[in-house]
Amino acid sequence: MERIEVAGTCEPCPKCGRPTRVVIRSGGAESLAPIACACAEEEWEAFSAKCERASIARLAEARRRASFVGADLSACTFEASDGKNPELTSALYSVCQRGVGAIVHGPRGTGKTYAAAACVNMAVSRGRRAVMGTATEIANAVFSSRDKNAEMGRICGCDLLVLDDYGAQRATDYMREQVFEIVDACYRYRTPMIVTTNLTVQQMAQSDPRVFERLFERCERIEASGANRRLS
Repeated sequence: MERIEVAGTCEPCPKCGRPTRVVIRSGGAESLAPIACACAEEEWEAFSAKCERASIARLAEARRRASFVGADLSACTFEASDGKNPELTSALYSVCQRGVGAIVHGPRGTGKTYAAAACVNMAVSRGRRAVMGTATEIANAVFSSRDKNAEMGRICGCDLLVLDDYGAQRATDYMREQVFEIVDACYRYRTPMIVTTNLTVQQMAQSDPRVFERLFERCERIEASGANRRLS
């Protein structure tokens, strides 16, 4: 077997001064092989770090989009808020920071859905699992699943569940029971819930006392006021 040895280095890098070629001697013949100088090593490390950041960003974006059962509200963030309802934004930001639940009630068009979606996106950006949808969308996702118990555990066992537009679902005994089961599961899991609704607190209490009692016990109450931005 021929002996292979390193006979030396050559071709220093004009930037860092380290050699970029190594002289290989084998069987009396010499050849050059490339080696990484300090610049090349730094460029590779920077490229690897960039690829890793991009991969993490893609994963975070996929998780964010998967958090919304219905409409994709992944672009709704506190940073991108139009600032038209600062009291609501501040109140829900505080709720998110403290990891508690909230009932957000008020007239249509006051920014309730946007602020609730911003909470979901904040939670996901911090590595938490969050799910948001209307009461109907969440109920359909759970009860149309082949494995209802597994889907119930996935949704109600997350770090934050947002029930948007509570009260807009069909007022049937069947739907009322589905929504109760979801709220009750979150109550037992101790999952923070944010519930947005156009109903008043009194109307919520009348719609289903069982749901209201569980939400009232675990959730802060935030009133959203102001003009309907959809009409302005």
